Amino acid sequence: MALAATELELAPLVPYLRPDRAVADLSGRLSGALVFETPEPGRGHIELDLVGHDLHSTSASAAPWEREALRSARSELTGVLAIAPDAMRIENMRFASRDVAFEVDGTVARPLRPTSRAELALTLREVSVNEVRHLLGWLPEVRRDEAETLLGRIETGRLRTLRTGGTATFSDWQAFLAGRTRRLPRNFVIDADLADTTVRVGESDRLHELEGRLWWTGERMELRGVTARLNDSPLPRLDLSVEGIGHLFASQPEERRLTPGARPLDGLATLFQVLRRPDAEYPLVPTIALEIDRLDHPVFFWPLARTDAEVAQLDQGVRVTLNSGTWAGVPIEGEVRWTVL
Repeated sequence: MALAATELELAPLVPYLRPDRAVADLSGRLSGALVFETPEPGRGHIELDLVGHDLHSTSASAAPWEREALRSARSELTGVLAIAPDAMRIENMRFASRDVAFEVDGTVARPLRPTSRAELALTLREVSVNEVRHLLGWLPEVRRDEAETLLGRIETGRLRTLRTGGTATFSDWQAFLAGRTRRLPRNFVIDADLADTTVRVGESDRLHELEGRLWWTGERMELRGVTARLNDSPLPRLDLSVEGIGHLFASQPEERRLTPGARPLDGLATLFQVLRRPDAEYPLVPTIALEIDRLDHPVFFWPLARTDAEVAQLDQGVRVTLNSGTWAGVPIEGEVRWTVL
């Protein structure tokens, strides 16, 4: 079966929506095709290829400041719904307008009802940091405060991709994406690929040309392949995993404040010479023990204090093992790898 429409007026469809509909008003015109194939009872394949013009919708259930759910001069919706007896798969569902473009993939349990379990993944491409700030309204208050603390340092930048995903009931997903709930889906994850980013790390210090991948779920945050320039100086590539990231954002503001104009570290140049040893006949792989009373450096974002660490040379960089210490006033232990490019 195939349905096609050209300049179909959408306003007359409003009375036929569900009684508990979220859409209070809908206008615009729709063109395109919908193809439905069913090889046997309980199974089907729906392919969408639609274009909307002058779309405008409002939500009756959102807060007053969120009621304008959609306004777009031109929008496109394409994708596939694969129906099986126990589930419906969403494949390459893509929505695009002048302001936003995103893709949805996932699985929704059948029969379709508000309590059906849905595992969904949402992908946005080529998003500016300012646009990401607008998406923070999706997050519950605690996570939103943490994200605002992180994004508050970013002055400019973009994300090549921004992926989120998780598992919730069909009705909970609807409420979450419409901004009517602050409860996150189970196993909710944020996966971002940063590019061309500038981050403020001090009164006069900036990280420029920052690129890399950020992955955040629950209390775990990972940075992978992060490169940048501190002012005019290139930095080694950073790989870092942090468990308990929420504790860092919940620390006292004075514990996170860097001291401006700190003195250069005595012996730092000598340390780099020992690690590199370009004149050595045989490579030396030393392990250097460090006892840090306090270290204020913009590359770390927040102060390190009372830290016991060991620095070991790798083939193309160093591994720093943190045995004990505090970061932004929070006790830490673990490992950091810097790769010299």
